Amino acid sequence: MYPLLLTLLVFLISLPAGAAPTQGTITLQPLSSDNLSEIKYTLEAKTISHALLGISATINLPDQLQFSHFEKGQFFERNSNNVTYLIAPKDNNPNKLLLGIATLGESKTTGSATIVTLYFKKLGASSGITQITDTVASGLEQGKRIDYSDIAWSIAPFSLAESGRNTLIATLMFSFIISLSIYLYILGKK
Repeated sequence: MYPLLLTLLVFLISLPAGAAPTQGTITLQPLSSDNLSEIKYTLEAKTISHALLGISATINLPDQLQFSHFEKGQFFERNSNNVTYLIAPKDNNPNKLLLGIATLGESKTTGSATIVTLYFKKLGASSGITQITDTVASGLEQGKRIDYSDIAWSIAPFSLAESGRNTLIATLMFSFIISLSIYLYILGKK
């Protein structure tokens, strides 16, 4: 019995001070795109247990990405016909994308779904979006707005698979064809 208590005690001591379990996650997830001049990201809600009324965040963009447009997701749309999307670069800083999405009425959106899909134009080689700040997820409880601090926000890793697999394949095929042509030319000269 003592080893079990000791294990439990060690576990509790190892938790960071003030750590609370999360009530869901909002993740900025890169998607693959057949369009070589664009990058897509989805903002995904995962197992949100609070009834949300809206969210807001600032997405810091690298110089090589420029916001193009967005598509509405299902997360807020499935419970409300009145969803407002404000997604635009900050006036004095195009590298900061302001994002605000809100519903009118009661908080009732929970669960998992796509919140929004964001499209960016590539202006050069990019490692993708690396920072999301000023994050807020809000609900309405007893007629008052509540900002939930127990919803985690994250950015999924940006990898070659999402950003340019088709470009890599095309480059490798082109290199192979050039190498094969050179090889066959050299063989023909012998």
